[in-house]
Amino acid sequence: MSRPRRRLRSRSLFDAAVNEVAPALADGCSVEDEVAAREVEQLLGAAMARLEPAHREVLLLRDVQRYTAPEAAVQPGLSVAALKSRLHRARAALRDAVRELVPELEPRLEV
Repeated sequence: MSRPRRRLRSRSLFDAAVNEVAPALADGCSVEDEVAAREVEQLLGAAMARLEPAHREVLLLRDVQRYTAPEAAVQPGLSVAALKSRLHRARAALRDAVRELVPELEPRLEV
């Protein structure tokens, strides 16, 4: 199996999250949608900044860069099972960070 590309070498994980998520939200949107997308961008950036680096890394690899679990496990040197476990904890931590930043979203974040 080929090794995943290392696109994050020249920029931080935080910058990668903000730069990859925001444009996808804003493509082809109205002005109101673009403003909302920027607010989401800022919220996600602030929430991601609160996470441990290991959690940010797995979130970016799986949810932003869309690597498969086996591909994403290579970069941090984890087994696939360990990656999935860390990803589950990272998503929960991200939800908690968003709740702390915007408490009025609480009912909408129940998954």
